Amino acid sequence: MKGFSGRLPFIRMYVLVTGIILLFSCSSETDMREATKAQLGEPDLVQSGGSGPYQLQVFVYANKNINRVYEYRKSASGCGSQGQWYVYQVYPADYLGYTLFSPPAIVHTPVKTGVPGKNLLITAKVTDDGQVISVILFYRKPGATDYQPITMNPESDSYVAEIPADQITTAGIQYYMEATDNGQHKSRLPVQDFYLVTIKEAGAARIIGQPETTETFK
Repeated sequence: MKGFSGRLPFIRMYVLVTGIILLFSCSSETDMREATKAQLGEPDLVQSGGSGPYQLQVFVYANKNINRVYEYRKSASGCGSQGQWYVYQVYPADYLGYTLFSPPAIVHTPVKTGVPGKNLLITAKVTDDGQVISVILFYRKPGATDYQPITMNPESDSYVAEIPADQITTAGIQYYMEATDNGQHKSRLPVQDFYLVTIKEAGAARIIGQPETTETFK
């Protein structure tokens, strides 16, 4: 009995430490796949494998500015947890033979003003190291919740769209554009928010904008 009671402090400490470890592992439910998406956006390719508790998933970012493959594995379930996705390893995408692409580059001079009741012409130059598949203009009136899409058509060396005259009122127009290439890489201009067009009566002073371009991508 003496020998057993002498081991009680050790047993209590073991139970305490084990309980802390189990509590920590059971309370953490972070999915590192979602954390990666939040930082880098949707991957260009997703591959899955394994079964049951031995699952793995691969995210490929073939963007030249990212050039990474994330390999995730799922931890064993326990304490009511279904298992957690964690980063097992990261390596260059081109090292595995993936062809790297850049998203489309958009160059556009923002339209600052327009005239009520007249079509509003929007133009942009869009280039890509592959093939441009689509360029979409999204517009809305200030205060509206949803944007309306218009396909921008290639004309000469630019892409062109017109916002209909019945949408051009003194309330103004907000817009942005999005381009997609054959690798499903996308660019947006402006990168955040929108351009604002002030609608004025004919004869009012017009403001000339400066060209803007998508120079960096996620």
